[in-house]
Amino acid sequence: MNIVCDVMLNYSEENQFFDFYEWNKDDSFLIIQEIPIIKISEMQMIEIEKSIIQISDSFLNDIWQKSKSIDYQFFTGLLVMSNDKVIGLRFDRNGVLIGKSSLLLDEEMAVIDENQDLCVTDFSYTIVSSSIFSFLTRREKEIQNKLLKKVTSFYLRKEYDVINFLYQELFSDKKSSYEQYQLLLDHIKYHYSTQTEKLLDIICLI
Repeated sequence: MNIVCDVMLNYSEENQFFDFYEWNKDDSFLIIQEIPIIKISEMQMIEIEKSIIQISDSFLNDIWQKSKSIDYQFFTGLLVMSNDKVIGLRFDRNGVLIGKSSLLLDEEMAVIDENQDLCVTDFSYTIVSSSIFSFLTRREKEIQNKLLKKVTSFYLRKEYDVINFLYQELFSDKKSSYEQYQLLLDHIKYHYSTQTEKLLDIICLI
């Protein structure tokens, strides 16, 4: 197992995975001094991108607390690489994946170049859960979540006139307040578009 030095990782909350170009300046970045790396199959890379995994006890023991940040914080981390991609993983004491991170493009290319002779490791894990794939960007997901919270808040506070106003921005028929509320939630969740984004602008004006 090789060791990689001096890379930046951005373990996102709730095990979401964001490519480096979707990182926000207020994210909690971790400058890594040392972290183990293995090479895995292309199929496993796809699985890990969209799943929460749990590694075996024996593999967990091999990497336990062997990753170190620049401020000497030790944690259980691992870089997994394929022929053209690298992902940073972080595990809890039970070997369950609790964080994923992409790498900056230049650092990813350097890691691949320096470790291209690695053989594919027999990487054993079980899939705990799978993520629902979304075509939305990180920004769009944030807007979507804000809208869902705002619309729900309006309805719970019985501000039905606001619900109706937002509903009429998307639809032209007449419905009860409850039906409008449910259809608004459905549209925001499953039919996101630029038209949906305008609802947030309207809410800000309100």
